[in-house]
Amino acid sequence: MKDQPDLIDNRDGNTMVQALGTLLNGSQDSQSPIPPAIVRIATAFFSPAGFGRVADGLSRAREVRLLLGADFATAGRLVEPKQLDETRQRFEKRRMRASLRQMDDTLR
Repeated sequence: MKDQPDLIDNRDGNTMVQALGTLLNGSQDSQSPIPPAIVRIATAFFSPAGFGRVADGLSRAREVRLLLGADFATAGRLVEPKQLDETRQRFEKRRMRASLRQMDDTLR
């Protein structure tokens, strides 16, 4: 769909749900919308309730890819502090793994 933006930024009422609804279900004037074959979504926020609002439309796509952001602001609370002999890079990797593990557990 050439009228669809590449970026949804919530400005002027341009919400993710509204944009996905138009993309997946067509605009109000289209008679028979053709769903896209592949839908790719990158978002920092995800909620089951929000997903439920677009799930029917997404089910018509052949493939759906969802890239979720992780909240690394809370990652420091997920692991013990940096160890004395641990490099900063190793510590950051450990924090990231712990944060991703927690996000995975939360989504499940």
